[in-house]
Amino acid sequence: MLVVEPRRLAAVSLAAYVADTLAEDGCGDRVGYAVRFDHCVGPASEIVFVTPGIALNWLADGRLDRFASIIIDEFHERRWDTDLLLALLLEQGRYRLVLTSATLDGVGLADYLRATHLSVQAQAYPVEVRYAEQHALTMPTGKDLVERVVSTVLAVAGETEGHLLVFCRGGGKFELFNNGFGALWGKPLLCMVPHPLKSSNAPCRPMANSGLFWRRILPKPL
Repeated sequence: MLVVEPRRLAAVSLAAYVADTLAEDGCGDRVGYAVRFDHCVGPASEIVFVTPGIALNWLADGRLDRFASIIIDEFHERRWDTDLLLALLLEQGRYRLVLTSATLDGVGLADYLRATHLSVQAQAYPVEVRYAEQHALTMPTGKDLVERVVSTVLAVAGETEGHLLVFCRGGGKFELFNNGFGALWGKPLLCMVPHPLKSSNAPCRPMANSGLFWRRILPKPL
């Protein structure tokens, strides 16, 4: 089975999670992954997580012949590479294809592809949407991004007793925000733990050390 994830971090972390769930000794045996500049997959790997670019390269090289089923995750993002991959796979007609999305119109997509629509019910939580700016002329830009994120998080932290989750695009932004909060509290807030389900008090290591699982730790403001 080949699982296509839109981002490298998702492919690598999911591969490690599945390997751990199956009691495997890390990736590279039954479960593997392949992303740009990094791969851990062997000839015996039954479940492999890849990015769309890797999947397209493997398709061109004939290396997808070993897989009977291909899952394209987060299909609602509608990237050009995933759309191209789907078109090429449909043209070949030799794979069992599964498209997954939490927000896409599954019924409409299934009708278009003449496929079967499957729905999985999950617990929903109430969401309140608030915007930092109300006028189009004052919408946020990339300028002073770290300072604005830090100030917004501090404002929200003073209104809730719960945890805060900040979504960032890419590892570069993680490091920028980590440094921004670190300058405020005197220590880095973005930490790596061996596995988030195994230990909540594992020692933190610097972000420069590569790893699979990351935990964002935000201490209470003084």
